[in-house]
Amino acid sequence: TGKKEDVASASETAKKIIQEQSNRVEEVIKCDRAAAHRLVGPKGEIVMSMERDTCTRIRVDRNSEPCTVRITGKKEDVDRACEAVNEIIGGRVEEVIQCPKDAVGLLIGREGHTIKEIERNSGATIDVDDSCSPCTVRIAGKRRCVDRGCVAVRKIIMEKEGTLSSPSDLRTRLGGKRRRASDASEGSREDRDKAGNKQKPNEKSSIVDQKIQRTLRFGTDL
Repeated sequence: TGKKEDVASASETAKKIIQEQSNRVEEVIKCDRAAAHRLVGPKGEIVMSMERDTCTRIRVDRNSEPCTVRITGKKEDVDRACEAVNEIIGGRVEEVIQCPKDAVGLLIGREGHTIKEIERNSGATIDVDDSCSPCTVRIAGKRRCVDRGCVAVRKIIMEKEGTLSSPSDLRTRLGGKRRRASDASEGSREDRDKAGNKQKPNEKSSIVDQKIQRTLRFGTDL
């Protein structure tokens, strides 16, 4: 109700709102917790920047498992937002490894050197939660990167548990084998020398016999 021109203006505004609402769509993308964390970014900076760039509304629920990303807006804007979200979380997986508490220090290394090196070499992101026992190691990234990270982490845990020989242990074992082989070689050499020494008296006796035979035959010592 009201003046005719005011009613017409309000009606036009309402039609625009209804039309905009009818053009709005919603897409839901599911991802793991690590991917949701990367999508939100520090203090929500990444997701807010994505909302501004795509003119959409993006809500990330990190309390569900798997996490959900709800994107609403115009279809063309939602499509662009979905593409941007998938670039961040697409193709990523996560593996969780149980780690004994006494192996955490070895896994992290001094000032985090070891775990940073594993991340650099594997291409995966590694998060260690030592608040529980056993501790949990979350390895996230592309499948091949996660696989490399898992191998490196498990190797360190097995070395700590003593189920895998460390390089120094292997060198010690190899050194022992070499020493035993050397001792065996020395023993066989001594046996050959002894055998040679036993043959020497026989050789001398043979020479004396030959001289005696020559003396008897020719009457002189040749």
